[in-house]
Amino acid sequence: MSDDEEILFTRPTKTIHYGSLERQSNLLDIQSSSGDDKDLKVKELGQIHTSNEYFDLENEISKDKAALLEEFERRKKARQINVSTDDVEVKKNLRQLNEPICLFGEGPAERRNRLRELLASLGENAITQKIAEEEERKQLQKEQESTWYHEGPESLRVARIWIAHYSLPRAKQRLQTAKELLSVPSATKASRMVELQKKLQSLVPVCSQVGDTRPVSHCCFNGDSNLLLTASWSGVCKLWSIPDCELVQNFRGHACQVGGVAFRNNVPRDAMNEVAMASGAADGTVKLWAFGNEESIADITGHIPHRVSRLTFHPSGRFLGTACYDASWRLWDLEQKQEVLHQEGHAKAVHCIAFQDDGSVCVTGGLDAFGRVWDLRTGRCIMFLEGHLKAIFGVDFSPNGFQMATASEDNTCKIWDLRRRQPIYTIPAHTNLLSDVKYQKNSGDFLVTASYDNTAKIWSNRTWQPLKTLSGHDNVSPPHFQNKNIAGENHMEKENKNKIEMEAFENDNFSAIDFINSAYTANEYENKEDFVSSLVSELQIYVQDVSAVLEDTSQEVIGNMPKIVKDMDNLRQEAATLQRKMREIHVEIAQVQDSGSCLANLERLDTLKTKLQIAKQGLQESDGWGRLTSELEDLLERNDILGGCEKLSILQKSLIAQMNLPGQNEREMHVEEAKNKLEALASPQVVKCFSIGDATEASKYVDMFGKMDRLPQLKQYYRTVQKTGLQGQWQEIVDLAENSSDVRFLREFYHHLLEHFQKQVSSMTADTLNSLQPTREVAITNFLKRHTDKLEAISEFSAANQFFGVTLQKYLQNSGSTLPKEKLAALSKAIYDYFQVFIIQYGALEQNLLSSHLVTLGLGNQVVALETVRSLGNCNAKVIQAASNALQRCETITQNCAIGPLVTVLNLFFREYLDKYKKAQKQLDATRNVPNVNFLQICTTLLQHLGDFILQVSTFEEEVTEKLLATYEQMCRQESSSFQYKVLRKQDVSELKKMKNIVNERHAQGGENALNVWSLFAGLLEVVKPICAEIHDTTLASVFAPIEVHLRNIEPTDLSSSSSDLPDYSFAPQEYITQVGQYLMTLPQHLEPFLLSPSDTLRRSLEIADEKYSQSSTCGDVLLSLIAEECCALYMENIYKIGSLSNTAAKQLATDIEYLASVFDELLGLKLGSQIQQVAILLRASPEKYLSLSAGCDPKLVTTIRQMRNIISSE
Repeated sequence: MSDDEEILFTRPTKTIHYGSLERQSNLLDIQSSSGDDKDLKVKELGQIHTSNEYFDLENEISKDKAALLEEFERRKKARQINVSTDDVEVKKNLRQLNEPICLFGEGPAERRNRLRELLASLGENAITQKIAEEEERKQLQKEQESTWYHEGPESLRVARIWIAHYSLPRAKQRLQTAKELLSVPSATKASRMVELQKKLQSLVPVCSQVGDTRPVSHCCFNGDSNLLLTASWSGVCKLWSIPDCELVQNFRGHACQVGGVAFRNNVPRDAMNEVAMASGAADGTVKLWAFGNEESIADITGHIPHRVSRLTFHPSGRFLGTACYDASWRLWDLEQKQEVLHQEGHAKAVHCIAFQDDGSVCVTGGLDAFGRVWDLRTGRCIMFLEGHLKAIFGVDFSPNGFQMATASEDNTCKIWDLRRRQPIYTIPAHTNLLSDVKYQKNSGDFLVTASYDNTAKIWSNRTWQPLKTLSGHDNVSPPHFQNKNIAGENHMEKENKNKIEMEAFENDNFSAIDFINSAYTANEYENKEDFVSSLVSELQIYVQDVSAVLEDTSQEVIGNMPKIVKDMDNLRQEAATLQRKMREIHVEIAQVQDSGSCLANLERLDTLKTKLQIAKQGLQESDGWGRLTSELEDLLERNDILGGCEKLSILQKSLIAQMNLPGQNEREMHVEEAKNKLEALASPQVVKCFSIGDATEASKYVDMFGKMDRLPQLKQYYRTVQKTGLQGQWQEIVDLAENSSDVRFLREFYHHLLEHFQKQVSSMTADTLNSLQPTREVAITNFLKRHTDKLEAISEFSAANQFFGVTLQKYLQNSGSTLPKEKLAALSKAIYDYFQVFIIQYGALEQNLLSSHLVTLGLGNQVVALETVRSLGNCNAKVIQAASNALQRCETITQNCAIGPLVTVLNLFFREYLDKYKKAQKQLDATRNVPNVNFLQICTTLLQHLGDFILQVSTFEEEVTEKLLATYEQMCRQESSSFQYKVLRKQDVSELKKMKNIVNERHAQGGENALNVWSLFAGLLEVVKPICAEIHDTTLASVFAPIEVHLRNIEPTDLSSSSSDLPDYSFAPQEYITQVGQYLMTLPQHLEPFLLSPSDTLRRSLEIADEKYSQSSTCGDVLLSLIAEECCALYMENIYKIGSLSNTAAKQLATDIEYLASVFDELLGLKLGSQIQQVAILLRASPEKYLSLSAGCDPKLVTTIRQMRNIISSE
């Protein structure tokens, strides 16, 4: 029977009997009996209920049928609704319908069915409608939260344009002043700051004055700091002169407490009926005052009835800003005589306001603990000052234009930076709330804070350190800080000498007699009447203060009573509500405890249900497993890859559903086998697709392999194909390079790699480079065998490596992909490390190049010494240039990794070049005896060329040292992942470290020894010093040669004349000694062009040749002294060769020696040697006095001269 066929029902009988057949028969017997028997049977049978009611099944079955049809219709509709098979999407749809995304024990299939049933009951468009409603709600919320503006009056537009024109030039001037301040030396600024800090730290009270009979609430200085305006709770404002604190004028007009006063800038004191001051009171009135008039010239009543706490004039003087307790601040235009801006924005009352010196912005602080910075030119709030915990009572701008200070009830002062839009420092200023803060107006170097802890403090605006604490007030309220004056307000301050301790009234044991006597004794009044009148006036003032305080307190208490009563009623209602809710919670807790076991049973049943559903689904999938596997095998046999992939996906889902059923391992093996077959079928097409670069086909295979969980294998296919393609390109490029001399083949291959990597960044691996055949090392080696200029080729290959590394690094950075350090290190190693073998060969190649360069200079072809010297002078710069080129090549090719071997090569190169100087010296020495007037000049020129070479090597060594130290530092901090060449060999590392230590030692020694001219090239000193010394000796020998010729012509005087005893004046110098003297006299003229003012290069050579040159400022003096020493030595040598001397010959020889001494002394400024001086003394001594005059002389010399003169010893 179908569900749609009609079912016929018969009407039942009206009487329905309850019970068994036995009871029915017993009942009939009872009805047929009578009397007592009937009653007895009834008792035995019991009460049998009978009823005449009947159950109308027709209506009930009609309702069931309608419900059943409705359920069938709903299920039919649900089957037609398409629901996503993605479980994530299903959960998202349930969340959009405000339904739980997962029920306890619910699986993906049940979740899909639940979503389908919900959509069938709510409608297929339920999700779309929900999304549209949510978007509409968000849009409405966004519109409600957006900032709105309304059009202001024309006066506001005029005011903002005027402020813009006013503020821009002032801002420009402020920035120019700041730039000029930067040019001031820091030492000058520091000294000024120290001086100002000393002045501030030495501040003392200048004067003290009773301000009013009521507390003084606020004060401010005028621009010249010669006037002080005070405000009082009495409603009277007073003008005082500074520094004598004399009352100048009273301003009466306020009917209640005045909370703030302000001066207008640049108003002369003699100006009448011009607004010069302003004051604001607690009743909301603002009054404008002029000098010389005790009544206000204008009133502003726009704030009534709200309190005006602070007010200030705009720097231009045209506008007045007021802070009001209606949670707003206002801007008044004194020229247009109207309110141009009524600005809201604070949640509570606005207490303070301050303008920037430029006049472009202002800052306000409120009782909501927040501050706001407003742009007066646009009306925008450009900065929100959030950070204080309690109300803000004071704000001020620094003269620099971008810093602000705020004083708060949380006992702190915060410094804000308008440029950074954040606080830069918090000063824990006081132990009680801060009432105000002010910056120093001229430079902003300091700021002062006032607090209810009865002190005011001065702070440095740079280090935020306290500089001075100003104490003495009973209660300190807002200060005003001008250039040189600091004013604070107190409730009532008197002179210290007349101050009376009013605290005595608070003591329980107060005695009026003791109080009066102690006050009289402490103040030492001469006249009792004056003391009594003074004391009475002070007591009256004190009583007035107490009365005022009591009145204010009582008014406040009376005003707060209704609020307190209301708060108490609210508390009682909340307490009753809380009690009722607590009782309800207790009842619910008891119910929960009773239902705990039921919940546990429900949870166990739900778990069991879930397991049964999973088992049911698994059995269903198991029934269809054979059919799926056979269909998959048929598709694979027909090579239907896409169909097989879809069928395999269904098979994998079935495998998951049968997770806990028997035979799971066999099913998993069957699925893996199917994956392998499908992969084998698809692999040829995959390789072909990757080879031709078909992105569309590749995406299909990505999807297919992703469904099979074989994406790693697909990636391996891709890498293999790409690697094969790159290998083919590399082989082709290498083959072309073997048949040509193009050195750029490596760079060409790198370009191919970069194009490939730019398209496929993820395929960049070190294995791509390491697997190339032939390897890059082999390809480069083969190329170098065929190429003549090997160094040029290596330079090109190194440049190609560096170009590839740098470009690849840029690609990685621009692509946004971040590779792990391990992969980066492997990639860097693959790019650079293979080149180490050529870096090792670099030293030998560089040495060959430098040697060949030295041969091209042609220094071995000269025979004449003069030509050799000239060639050496021309070749110094060429040799140093060749060394510089080598250093540049080292950096280009090896990135200075081979700088250690290069230093060794350069040492050999310079030694080889110095051999040319040694050869020139030998040529000069061989021609020394040949007469040549220019010989001295040639020797000097050779020394000068050698010194020039030494200085150039020193300069070049500094450049090498700088690069060596930089290379060492880079080696110490370089990472394995850095893209550059690295020093890998241990011997290179140790050599680099050794050279670094040598350089540091030389730098530590400094200039202690002039010979320590080099560090890295210190070994050259062993070659240079002998060459310099030999050239110097050759020069000295050429100069001394004429002297040597003359001194060898000493001839003893005839002995026959020895008997005559001639006086001393009869002797004259002989010819040989006069010739020596004449030569010595002309010698400075010959040496003057070369040695008296030598160049730095010549001096350096002479200092290396002989240390005496480094101890004298004039090299000519040193050379003359050396000639003199040599002359004395040769003279002594010839004297020793004389056999015997008569007295006359002795006197003649002594005369010759004295002549030589006079030449040395008068013309050369030198002294004879001590021995030859002793010879002169001994030669002139008479035989009788010889022994006494020889005292102190060399004994050997005394004996020799005595034997020459044939003097008989008396001993």
